[in-house]
Amino acid sequence: MGVHAYLGIDPSLRKTGLSLIIDDNGLLETRVTHTVPKDLRGTPRLQYHRTQLQEFVRGLSPIFTAIEGPSLYSVNRADDLGDLRGRLSLTMEDLGSPVLRVAPTSVKKFATGNGGASKNKMISAAEDFWNQKMTEDEADASWLAYIAYAYFSPEPLHGLTRAQIAVIFGMRMPRAKKETVRLSRTTTNL
Repeated sequence: MGVHAYLGIDPSLRKTGLSLIIDDNGLLETRVTHTVPKDLRGTPRLQYHRTQLQEFVRGLSPIFTAIEGPSLYSVNRADDLGDLRGRLSLTMEDLGSPVLRVAPTSVKKFATGNGGASKNKMISAAEDFWNQKMTEDEADASWLAYIAYAYFSPEPLHGLTRAQIAVIFGMRMPRAKKETVRLSRTTTNL
């Protein structure tokens, strides 16, 4: 088995952030924000994103990916963003990468300890952690790469904060929905 690569994707229709952690050390290797040419819309825009992603990960295997999922109640261009998320996720799955979808509030909690943190706090936390200047897209993608590292890494979860461990365990063992719990209680009373 080769060197592990952990990829973070912060998808956006105009600017998508990609960050990569290579090997099982948790250190940020590289990051990039690619901006889509203004004249691209629809399928050509999706193809542009896919091509940029394929170029970014060329030659890496195995890759473990975390992509930011939709925010709760997001309605602004939700269909287009869903198409983009789906295209990028399928691209990585076609390359043999398991893809983990992470809620924006989980990314914020992992980065700052607060699921409602502002973009400025996310950027500041990333710059402090990796000691590098970053754009908002690069910061989010870097945290997503680190979530992929923490989630998929064969190493134990040492060195993570309490909030980071809570996020990882929450994704590994999601809580049952209340309806399921009610149904099981009703069934056991029969």
